[in-house]
Amino acid sequence: MYENTKLSSTDGQIELLVTNLEKSPIQIKVKKGDFLKIYLNSEMEGFPVAGPIAACLSVSLPEAFASVREGDRIFIDDGKIQSVVREHNDEFIVAEILSPDMSLTIKENKGINLPDCKVHLTVPALTEKDEKDLAFICEHADIAGISFVHGPEDLRKLQELLQRYPKKELAVVAKIETKEAIHNFSSILLEGLTFSKFGIMIARGDLAIEIGFQQLPVVQEEILSLCRASHVPVILATQVLESLAKKGIPSRSELADLSFGSEFDCLMLNKGPFMKETLSFLTDALFVISQVKEQNEMITRPSPFTHKQDPLII
Repeated sequence: MYENTKLSSTDGQIELLVTNLEKSPIQIKVKKGDFLKIYLNSEMEGFPVAGPIAACLSVSLPEAFASVREGDRIFIDDGKIQSVVREHNDEFIVAEILSPDMSLTIKENKGINLPDCKVHLTVPALTEKDEKDLAFICEHADIAGISFVHGPEDLRKLQELLQRYPKKELAVVAKIETKEAIHNFSSILLEGLTFSKFGIMIARGDLAIEIGFQQLPVVQEEILSLCRASHVPVILATQVLESLAKKGIPSRSELADLSFGSEFDCLMLNKGPFMKETLSFLTDALFVISQVKEQNEMITRPSPFTHKQDPLII
């Protein structure tokens, strides 16, 4: 299918003029029980289910699938689509869709998570493109984020690369979004302290899939506590007031999430058509939360005029 076409008539003959050869997006819909063929070739074009033929798509980073085995889980689009590997070879992977029950569209440029695979063994946190982009970053940016940090060696590598640009004191933010990063967090934090300016971002979207949703509340609390003890600023990201930013109305859970979010040094908002309203709402909400917390601290704070009583001895 092509867009922006029109018909014209010349001497009684009809001509079809194509003004834009951009293809319409392919709609790939899957549901529980379907099979999805994932080609390890970025040049392959995806196509939807066609009778007994499974839907197909391709990936932009095939090396991430090098250690995939049968039974491994594959999550697509922030976990909205869950599947398990049933077959794999050097050309493609066949995955069975486990959820959702209703059909859901797989859109272009959506992320894929492989929580059971050793992705860090084949895909470094700093790619060749990252190294090439670093010169531009150091010239124009104040902060650089390093995604999918696995261990302290990733930060060590970045520190070595930054020595090529000694005139720029670049602040570095390590995104914590993998299982390996949680296991190595203390070492990552210590290595981060070698930077003149360093911070941590809790990327809850990928992290929840990697470690399990039920583990996320505890893990993010532990990260916050360790960073506070180390005087390292922390950014909370993913789905902060997402409904408000996209639909104009916040959900109840998002409002409750703000109380926890107020403990962080920075909150990262999602994009949406209601960003102005979201920023205004967030500013007002954080002010009210800080006032309430300050009042509660004053109420529970012990008076300097009260004397500690000796324990009762029987």
